[in-house]
Amino acid sequence: MASRLFTSAVLVVALAPLACTSSQEKARARLGVMNIAYSDDSFVERAAAGDSVVVRDFLQSGIKPNVTGKDGKTPLIAAAEQGRLEVVQLLLQAGAQVNATDKTKARNTPLIIASAAGQTEIVKLLLAKGADKNARDAKGGMTPLLSASVSGSRDTARLLLDGGVRVDDADNDGRTPLIWASLSGRADLIKMLLEHGADLKAKDKTHGADPLIVAAANGRTSAALLLLDKGANPRTADISGKTALMWAAKNGHADTVKLLLDHGGDPAATDSEGKTAAVLAKEANQTGVEAYLKSIAATRS
Repeated sequence: MASRLFTSAVLVVALAPLACTSSQEKARARLGVMNIAYSDDSFVERAAAGDSVVVRDFLQSGIKPNVTGKDGKTPLIAAAEQGRLEVVQLLLQAGAQVNATDKTKARNTPLIIASAAGQTEIVKLLLAKGADKNARDAKGGMTPLLSASVSGSRDTARLLLDGGVRVDDADNDGRTPLIWASLSGRADLIKMLLEHGADLKAKDKTHGADPLIVAAANGRTSAALLLLDKGANPRTADISGKTALMWAAKNGHADTVKLLLDHGGDPAATDSEGKTAAVLAKEANQTGVEAYLKSIAATRS
């Protein structure tokens, strides 16, 4: 009797690999019937497309979940970028590494990519699975929060901030999330960053521009108003000596110019070359702004 039981156990162990192989072959056969090429590239492409049926067959076929396609992306990164929540769940259940980077020069993680795309639900899932919330790409030093700030995704940024990420963590050029949000003019995101203690005085390394200068230079009047109301200094200058008012004038943003003047911007101030906001406007052929600045200067003289 003991001998018979031993023989049965041996048969079960011996047949297990055959059953596994049979399951893999069936999955590959199904892919063939659907005219799906059995390759790493195809796997990544179907993950990006959100084709959960095909992705499941790829995984059952025995393909590794952390392969990369021709663009250097893993299936998890490709799915996260496109907001394919079901596919992301499948891949993580199959053992996809939550912090595995792509093969590009940036070496992005799934969380950085999902944050850049504003895929909040996927960000939530990745964080729950242990994604590194302070990860940086290898090219620009972008973190998940910085990436969310570039894309203007307030919900994603809030999720990351509530998870404890540093609000003023800057990229390699010294740009903070608040500077990036000011560039895009997302007042709702700016407000939230300020509520979490973002530094109004932070300056980038290349130009020495603070959030207000960045907002003004790009005509983000609503964002500039919010920054001013929170205490931003309209007379602070960048490394060229240009203030927010000078940049707004140079780029022809009349509404921003008026706002800055109403909040203490100095039309008589000069940059490192001795040029006022009016002179800069004139050189840039911003005649309307130039005339307005001259009229203001005349009334104040």
